[in-house]
Amino acid sequence: MLVTLQGSCISDGGSRSVDLDVTQEQKAADVVRQKSIEILRDALDSDGFWISMHAAEALILAGQQDRVRASLEPRLLSETDDRKRCGLARELIRAGDNSAMSVLEGVLRKKDTYAHVHAMESLYKVGQISPGDAYQQATQQDLNHGLRIWASATLARRGDEGALAIISAYLDHQDPMARSLAGYVLGQLGDRSAIDKIRRNHLNAEEPIQRFFNVAALVYLDDSALHAELQDYLLHADAGIRALAANLLAETRLDSYDAVLHSNLEDSDPDVRVRSADAILRF
Repeated sequence: MLVTLQGSCISDGGSRSVDLDVTQEQKAADVVRQKSIEILRDALDSDGFWISMHAAEALILAGQQDRVRASLEPRLLSETDDRKRCGLARELIRAGDNSAMSVLEGVLRKKDTYAHVHAMESLYKVGQISPGDAYQQATQQDLNHGLRIWASATLARRGDEGALAIISAYLDHQDPMARSLAGYVLGQLGDRSAIDKIRRNHLNAEEPIQRFFNVAALVYLDDSALHAELQDYLLHADAGIRALAANLLAETRLDSYDAVLHSNLEDSDPDVRVRSADAILRF
């Protein structure tokens, strides 16, 4: 009986200690979450256009669709730059306003190709297909690699094997950025047959952005050998790459880099702060 009582006392004391630790951890997590939300809200209404779009995406995923629509709808009415109109339309669609699809469709109907890549990439990201022959035109031309890859990606996501083959062929393209982008997209599409070529392209890539896209592709494909490189990209001298690395963590839900992400909430670059806040909130 004495042993039982002693065991009970020890167990109860340990339980109280664990409960206290959990409470403290939860309070700390709540503070970080609130800070992340504040970073995103400030960025949503900032002058940095694409930073505000990234903040909009994060806030939508955090359940603040109404706030995003209230901010972006009047901006779409007054915006004249088609690339920015695509960004606004994309986030409004994510926030539940499907009428913004007409913006992307309208851009693709224009003979001026200035914003066609933005429109195609946006359609891919929101998982929508635009009617008409825009995809046929985009996939049959070979002057604009980004346009062809994103158009093919949208079709491949819906099971079009021919479109997937177009992207796969780019892994052997002479343009190193086209190779890297193709790998990045194939990683998102989950095409594990591309792993060997993506690894090869990663080893041969010379520019940091090209190397990052290949690393990201392999992380999407759950190649754990490349996870170690993510730390370097989160601390990279190029703020754009730091932001992309944080976004990769958000999309893949890799939660092994909390300390770096928390530190990057204080980064001098606003996009790094936004992407880091997004990753933290998704965890």
